[in-house]
Amino acid sequence: DDDATGALVGAPKGNITIGYGFTLSAGIDLGTAMALLIFQLTQLDAKLQPYIWYTQANEARQSVFLDIAFNQGVAGLLHYPLMLHFATQNDWGQAAMQCTVKDSEPDGVKQRYAALAQILRSG
Repeated sequence: DDDATGALVGAPKGNITIGYGFTLSAGIDLGTAMALLIFQLTQLDAKLQPYIWYTQANEARQSVFLDIAFNQGVAGLLHYPLMLHFATQNDWGQAAMQCTVKDSEPDGVKQRYAALAQILRSG
């Protein structure tokens, strides 16, 4: 929220906040950032527990699924049905081949997904 809009009563105007008045313009220390990241990943892990392709994967491969879910949401991860199908079959080579993004994505995103595919491949 932008407090300049008056969305948060009593908050100083013009501060960008998340959650309950956490002011981003004041900065975020590394400990707080890490705690938030761990909390978010713990929540994602819980949401992925019902899926066999997730629970049967080792931690390295689970980290790929968490990475995609973190950046695209669980619904975004589920838009990789062939990757998830091959993961269910423990066919990690084929799963890795499906871990791609559109050609229109920036090079940095393409490189990240290439690295994720390598993790799927090598475990």
